[in-house]
Amino acid sequence: MEVIAEQLQSLLENDVLELRGDGRAGSGLVLTMQSVAAVAVLDPTLHVQEWPFFSSARKGAPTRSFLRIGRKPILKASDITAPHISIMMDEGVSAMVDFAQGVKRGGIFVLNSTRSPEEAAKKFKLSGRVYTIDGDKISEAFLKKPLGNISVFALLMEILPGFEPAVALKRLAELLKKRRLPESLIQANCKLFEASLGKARFVDADYATLADHAVMPFGGWGELMP
Repeated sequence: MEVIAEQLQSLLENDVLELRGDGRAGSGLVLTMQSVAAVAVLDPTLHVQEWPFFSSARKGAPTRSFLRIGRKPILKASDITAPHISIMMDEGVSAMVDFAQGVKRGGIFVLNSTRSPEEAAKKFKLSGRVYTIDGDKISEAFLKKPLGNISVFALLMEILPGFEPAVALKRLAELLKKRRLPESLIQANCKLFEASLGKARFVDADYATLADHAVMPFGGWGELMP
């Protein structure tokens, strides 16, 4: 854990830490990334970029979200193609997109999954630190439905250096209040956040080959219109 924390801290201080998440519409991916960004901006020395990518497609369609954090001004303005942390919010999305694409060996994977870290690493051919948390199951006790985004947010608050779960919990309540959620639902999400802390498992795995998860080269814009 100490080595991972040192690597992430170095990225925050000297470069930029990049996170990319994949989920499906309705999985709460955007709220998770917005929540991380909302905690980050509380530190006036941090620069933050956060934006989602999705269409007007129906519930269940693939969604993607991006987040950059660093102490130096962030000059990049492109999509994140080689994230340091890759998030899979819903296993169903793995059949539609490669959530691990572009992640370098030794990267970090955060998966909302019933699988053990070792099982997930083998199935998805991952190399790096693999975290899994069964957020869907935890949420059943508080929200009466499977929704892993709050558990993933709690896990990220444990992984990212300098981020305090107690501060994140307060910030989460503020964000949900702005969304005009009933107080009872806000409190249920806060209890879900607290119940998720310490529930993740992890393993350092090495199952990816050089051909797995490669970024496809740019193929050009195609033929121009006459």
